[in-house]
Amino acid sequence: MPEAEQPIARAWHDKLTETVGQPDADVYLIGHSLGCITILRYLESLPENQKVGGVVLVAGFGERFAQYQAGNHDTFFDHELDWHRIREHCDHFVAISSDDDPHIDLSQVELFKQELGAEAIITHGKGHFGSADGVYEVPMVRDALFAMASSHN
Repeated sequence: MPEAEQPIARAWHDKLTETVGQPDADVYLIGHSLGCITILRYLESLPENQKVGGVVLVAGFGERFAQYQAGNHDTFFDHELDWHRIREHCDHFVAISSDDDPHIDLSQVELFKQELGAEAIITHGKGHFGSADGVYEVPMVRDALFAMASSHN
């Protein structure tokens, strides 16, 4: 994503919009951390009757949360998400988090369950799912995608 060290929500949204092109039921999106709220904002912005096949949110958040530190991610919080509108554009959400993530509060998984009907997967020992945590592969993402795709066929 552009300006990864100093991310700006609009630039990330525009890049995702450009990358996806025309969304349809064959489009599956995977986000990590700031990528999750970017996907949610993208879905929120889609015109009526456009849907994607599914979304996997890894170590994600959809609102300011207790551990959030004000600063360079503020552009991602310029408004509260319209959860109803987001759900209109995707029927299948999976939220994956680790119980030892130092950045993302587990309340965000509960938020995704409540607002999106997301399937929640909470694992242990994966931190924020990055190389700093020794995580280089996340097979549960692949498994979630395969399950979503097979439910459409």
